[in-house]
Amino acid sequence: MRRRSFLSAFAAGLAGCGVAAPASDTSGRTVGTPTPPGPTVGLEPVVVPDGDARLRQPTDLAVRAPGEWLVADRSGAVFAFDGTIEPEPVLDVSGRVVTDREQGFHGLALHPDDDRRVFVRYSTPPGSDTPDHASHVSILSEFRLADDGRAVPDSERLLLGVTQPSEEHNGGAVAFGPDGLLYTSFGTGEWVEYPVAELPPGHPEDWYDYNAGSHAQALDTLHGSILRIDVDSGARPGSDRPYAVPDDNPLVGRDGRDELYAWGFRNPWRMGFSDDRLIVGDVGEYAFEEVDVVEKGGNYGWNVYEGRECFNARRPNSPRISCPTESPRGRPLEDPVVTYTHDVRTDDGVRKANLAVIGGYVYDGEAVPAVDGEYVFGDYGGRLFVATPGGDRWPMRELQIAGTETGRPPGQVFAFARDAAGELLVSLVGERGGVYRIVSA
Repeated sequence: MRRRSFLSAFAAGLAGCGVAAPASDTSGRTVGTPTPPGPTVGLEPVVVPDGDARLRQPTDLAVRAPGEWLVADRSGAVFAFDGTIEPEPVLDVSGRVVTDREQGFHGLALHPDDDRRVFVRYSTPPGSDTPDHASHVSILSEFRLADDGRAVPDSERLLLGVTQPSEEHNGGAVAFGPDGLLYTSFGTGEWVEYPVAELPPGHPEDWYDYNAGSHAQALDTLHGSILRIDVDSGARPGSDRPYAVPDDNPLVGRDGRDELYAWGFRNPWRMGFSDDRLIVGDVGEYAFEEVDVVEKGGNYGWNVYEGRECFNARRPNSPRISCPTESPRGRPLEDPVVTYTHDVRTDDGVRKANLAVIGGYVYDGEAVPAVDGEYVFGDYGGRLFVATPGGDRWPMRELQIAGTETGRPPGQVFAFARDAAGELLVSLVGERGGVYRIVSA
């Protein structure tokens, strides 16, 4: 059975990490071994809605000052928080946001030099000029905040509107890099990966014939990629774009979209910069989840690879024996630094332990020495992990959460953020959802 989308699990109800090479059970499923236990930490509630319908699914956070954040809800409302949630939203686009399956308000970032400029990603219904085969449009926009901290009416500046073929795998992260440029992620936008040559209307072809038709290997589309743009400079003469493209983007002057910074992703839902490195969690399809350290011009392999294994669209839970290791351009397909399986083998048999990777940050704060220097991330299935940076494979362990019956978070992991002191915040959804700070046990 095909793995359900991680956001649609809200309506439907709700892979341990392989410390040894994953194997297949008698049904052909890829199975790993449970993740070894790691340090014990605590979770301190910071923003807990307590049934407040205004903030039920916090998807992203932006830090304004110590103790002050903007918290975005999947519904399309953004609230200020300075110890309590302000009664009225700072920004509210819920009237034009669709939230079916994986759609919704996805990303939020403040300009690094001007916290009155806020950049957002959200899903909106198709318009009259949208192709008939489109599901919706992913919007990247800028809003301006007034002196009272609320969005100036009619201040929205549309930067990008990307037509999506389905409600699935749309990415949605927004982040500013140390270079002052804006990075945003787009998934393939595909409900399925097409194993045959017959593709739906408007779908681009790609070079990998065995698993035909992934947007991620088609460089004339923005899907399956991470974009880098300059939102502080206007479009160059002759361009209709409301932003500039850095001259050193890898495809400038070559075949492909100028905005692309890296590609070959399936669904890079959450990403962030740590020590000047862009680290992304790329949500897998059937068997593997992965974490990538992103380099300019890198091709991260989807749909040739899932994790480090050759993806097989005809039998998705059984990797192929061999597949290409480089693209037709002669560039290698980059390996992830972390992979783990959905299914794991335990003493009680094979079970599904994980659902979708949620990218985080390398911890450089002072309050939790147990995870100092570790990459902290999670899985939507309700687990927190650490991976130790170094080399081309980062060993990972599962964080143990003090004060809970299971040793795991009291909700499903949805997003991460850092506060002004470098401490980590994690957004959880579920009955005890909200925003929690990771603290020492």
